[in-house]
Formats: sequence, structure tokens, C-alpha cells
Amino acid sequence: MSAFAEHAAEMVGLAIPEENIEGVRAHLERMREMARPLMAVVIPDDVESAPVFEPEVFEAKVFEP
Repeated sequence: MSAFAEHAAEMVGLAIPEENIEGVRAHLERMREMARPLMAVVIPDDVESAPVFEPEVFEAKVFEP
């Protein structure tokens, strides 16, 4: 896992100090364990996705008392 962290950091131009690499590895491992149940959920092909929220353009108005 630390090889992945080092490679990924290199790809985005991030330097991970040697004394922090073990902590980064531990965090990645924990995130993998947290994601495992989510990734195990099978979503049927016929499930329709939710609509995309598109906010309207807000025009600021001056309110006079």
C-alpha cells in the first residue's frame, strides 16, 4: 500500500515525508475497509438515477424598507 501512496503522490506532485508514509498507508488501508461494503452493493441495471440538480441563476435584488 505504501508503494501505491508513493506512486500516487508522485503523479500529483505531492511529497510525502518518510516519517509520514506509514500514517498515509494506514489511512489508505482504513479507507479501503470503509469502502468495501459500499462497493459490494450491486445496483441493478434498471434502477433509474436521480435527476441532476441545476440551480437557477440567482439575481441579487436590493430591498428597500
